Amino acid sequence: MGIVKRQGIKASILVYIGFALGAVNLLVLFPLLFSAEQVGLTRVLTSTTITFAQLCLLGLPAVIIKFYPYYKDHAKDRSDLIYWSSLIAIVGFILMSTLTWFFYPEIINYFSKKSPLLSEYFYLTFVGGFFMVAYTIFETYSRSNLRNVLPVFLKEVGLRIYTAILILLFALQLIDYHQFIWLFSVYFGIACAVMVYDLIRLNLLKFNVTTTSVTRRLRSKMFAYGSFIYGGGLFGIIADNVDTFLIAGISGLKSTGVFTVAAYISTILEVPRRTISGVATPILAQSWKDKDYKNIQYLYEKTSLNQLIFGITIFLGVWLNIDDLFSFLPAAYADGKYVVLIMSFARIIDLGCGINGEMLTTSNMWRFSFYTQVIFIGLSIPTNYFLISSFGIVGSAYSNLIAYTAFNAIRFIYIYKKFNMQPFSKNTLYVFLIGIATYFIIAYLPLSGYRIVDITIRGALVLVLMGVPVLKFKLSEDIYILWHQILNRIKK
Repeated sequence: MGIVKRQGIKASILVYIGFALGAVNLLVLFPLLFSAEQVGLTRVLTSTTITFAQLCLLGLPAVIIKFYPYYKDHAKDRSDLIYWSSLIAIVGFILMSTLTWFFYPEIINYFSKKSPLLSEYFYLTFVGGFFMVAYTIFETYSRSNLRNVLPVFLKEVGLRIYTAILILLFALQLIDYHQFIWLFSVYFGIACAVMVYDLIRLNLLKFNVTTTSVTRRLRSKMFAYGSFIYGGGLFGIIADNVDTFLIAGISGLKSTGVFTVAAYISTILEVPRRTISGVATPILAQSWKDKDYKNIQYLYEKTSLNQLIFGITIFLGVWLNIDDLFSFLPAAYADGKYVVLIMSFARIIDLGCGINGEMLTTSNMWRFSFYTQVIFIGLSIPTNYFLISSFGIVGSAYSNLIAYTAFNAIRFIYIYKKFNMQPFSKNTLYVFLIGIATYFIIAYLPLSGYRIVDITIRGALVLVLMGVPVLKFKLSEDIYILWHQILNRIKK
């Protein structure tokens, strides 16, 4: 847990900085300088690029993470894992580019009526997708070597700084919107170059073209594993982005822009999961290999509790200030208020269930992870379609809540039945009770009426009312130790 804690803390700080920068970009600069339709285009292009890249990768990131421990133990400097991964990724990109180009007219026709701007720039999916595929291979290899901080910086902080620079250039009329979108699409090419340089600098990147005995022995298992994970990951990516595609097609890019802003606010809750998951996944892979079930249960329980504490604290800070936060945005974004609430409930459920997905994909039960992704997409597409058609963007939020609840319930039951593991304890209940009490104490307090002052006061009260009981009663050992480490450093 020491590595998870140390790198998790560093990664969390970077992700929070990234979210703060992203909030300035998305909640202030984008609405100020761009139309809701233009904001929606950046979101949909991001979604299409992620989906396209996932198709090209053929399940390689999960294969690298799961099987890297075998190469580390038995191949070491002779490892050919990165060579074959890069070669397969190139083949995947060529195949999926050809297939997508074949259906290009139908794709453009789908978006042309409600989102004509997307039809004009959809080709940038290929450009951004190529760079994202390359970056993902090297990022995953870096994470397998337990180097998580630089990948987090590039994805969370670097991207937001780069976007802010582009917005500034646009505001100063040094670039037009066409140039902005082009430059926006090539960021991961820059990030990939930085990642490759870092791996070479540390002597971790070696392209051994000779097939090792590890590859010959495991290639059939790697192929079967990658195939299932590819399918499951594809379904997961589609499920995560289906709301964006359907809103763009049914309601247009303007509604997509409003949904993007509201969904971004709710994704702040995901910060704990994104940082902890990235660090814990290679450790889980090693633990399954070593049959260290005690450590797996420990990670399962601790990540669930810590994610809930941070997630509920963030949610309260956001929701108690929601009206003041939306008052900074143009009136067109007001429809997103309850999207934030409903999607936050979905995020909290996901956080509470801990690293269940990572446990499945790194174990021998990875096929079940694929089946749950199929169920997830089977719920997401029809519920999104009908609820968006009936209730607009709020309908998509309800669809997310339904799908995440069912998805996590199935995984929870399976892991409990199969491994006799579950992530909850009495401290989980205490955290929820503290959260409910904190909400009702702050919600009815009379405040000054000045937005910035009130946001600051409510935020400070949330931290105090959530933090003091958690520390006083030692509900989380990790947070208690971290707090005292910070105090000791301040004293020194």
